[in-house]
Amino acid sequence: ELYHIVMDLFASRLYMPRAELSEQDIEIALRKAGLSDEKILEWRHFFSHVMAVTFSALPAEGDLYEQMGQWIMVLERLL
Repeated sequence: ELYHIVMDLFASRLYMPRAELSEQDIEIALRKAGLSDEKILEWRHFFSHVMAVTFSALPAEGDLYEQMGQWIMVLERLL
């Protein structure tokens, strides 16, 4: 469900229909909000993992929920 939470959060913050929201839209928003290139790479890794767990049979690695909590705090400050 983490993928859906992330997509809903960004759709709401960017005032976009969720169906129209892309990974590129999310990264553009993060860059505009001042996220560093290093953090953008961390975001890509995290979001790729979330998508892989959501849409394939891959198991979650590490504590994905803890990572989500950390990203939520970052996103609340930025967006």
